[in-house]
Amino acid sequence: MEINKKEYDEYVKVVTPLNNLWADMGKAFLVGGAICTVGQALNSFFSSRGAGEEVAAAWTILCLIALSVILTGLISTRSW
Repeated sequence: MEINKKEYDEYVKVVTPLNNLWADMGKAFLVGGAICTVGQALNSFFSSRGAGEEVAAAWTILCLIALSVILTGLISTRSW
């Protein structure tokens, strides 16, 4: 079975999702801001508990990585 170029182009138009660039950029801005806010809150928390600058940064990175692993696992196992 052979598909000509015109049929293939129509097929691609049907199955390709349409994205709104401005909405996608807005969501990326909000998500990125939320991640930075969580990171800063963790860093401030560890610093207020007496950790030095490098130790607080290390614990912040560790917590952000652990949080990303946990959330990825929860999201990927959920059936949409």
